[in-house]
Amino acid sequence: MITSQLEEVNENSLEGNLDSEKEVETNLSRFFSSASNGTNSRVAGSGIITIVNSKKNGKRITFSKELMEELEEPEAVQISFHDHEIAVGEDLPNNDHYFRPKKYGVKGVVYSADLVQEITNRFGLDFSDRVSITLVDVRYVTNNHKKVAIIKVK
Repeated sequence: MITSQLEEVNENSLEGNLDSEKEVETNLSRFFSSASNGTNSRVAGSGIITIVNSKKNGKRITFSKELMEELEEPEAVQISFHDHEIAVGEDLPNNDHYFRPKKYGVKGVVYSADLVQEITNRFGLDFSDRVSITLVDVRYVTNNHKKVAIIKVK
């Protein structure tokens, strides 16, 4: 009796294997499109600045290699705001505040909790589910013969 049950199990197992090897035709017209369009903001381009707002690892702004090179490796920068843009340059009008980026490889880093908090509040940035936001949209203008980066927020 046990032998006949084992033979029956083995036959069923073989049939299952044969069925799984057969290609089953599926009518894809019954499927619905995903609501997501597949756009990934991280693929949009290289980041120009990254704002880090972390309780554990501090608050800082990282300037990309591109930004540092375009501004000719400045020893000090000024940062100004307008609507949905941040201006970064060596000599900005109506600005007496300077930040000295520390070199971190090819990047520049400004460690300033106050500046990060000001940017967060001014532009309503939400760090509730992340510790950093990277901005990618930049254009360069000239002011007093020096380049200025205008970085779009949002």
